Amino acid sequence: MRRASLALVVAVAIGAPCAWCALAYAECLVRVSAFREADSSTNADCAIVLGAAVWGHSRPSPVLERRLRAALELYQRGRVQWIATTGGVGRGSHEHPLAEGVASARWLIRHGVSSERVIVEERSHNTVENLRFLAPALRAHTIKSALIVSDGYHLGRAVVIARDAGLRAEGVACDGGVGRSLAREPGRRFSEAQWLFLYGLVRPTVRW
Repeated sequence: MRRASLALVVAVAIGAPCAWCALAYAECLVRVSAFREADSSTNADCAIVLGAAVWGHSRPSPVLERRLRAALELYQRGRVQWIATTGGVGRGSHEHPLAEGVASARWLIRHGVSSERVIVEERSHNTVENLRFLAPALRAHTIKSALIVSDGYHLGRAVVIARDAGLRAEGVACDGGVGRSLAREPGRRFSEAQWLFLYGLVRPTVRW
């Protein structure tokens, strides 16, 4: 009888956390897969371009340029008044010593955005750092709302992090929408859900 009771206690002790993890991961998977982008009438103070690779010395990669073009369109249509760029120098690479945020800012200025309307973050190496390191500069410019510009599969997680940083944030997919993005790269659905789940563990105060 004692052995049976002990076994039951052990089963509950092991099973409950596992069940919680499974449910939490499932919720993250839904958030990534069913994320709804901002509609075309949504405006914000700022567009935030999440970092991606720089090729050669200073050329934005196709992924980064796609994000920059989407942010530029938001700016040209008057949906945002500022554009913030993010990203540091790629780790482990000597081929592109220019920070992603700096290369992005230069691209935007070449394409007609006033340098006075570009905010640059150039130290970060991941999505969490992109938004946390950028936050003080946004506060300094009294920016309270943002359209996060990235690939569709990335937005569900990125917007959670942005809101946790204190922004009224919505997402804009630069690659045809969340559904199309996930259809092209189905593995991203599970990868992004995993990172969102881990983010929730290390940031228990995140506003889900």
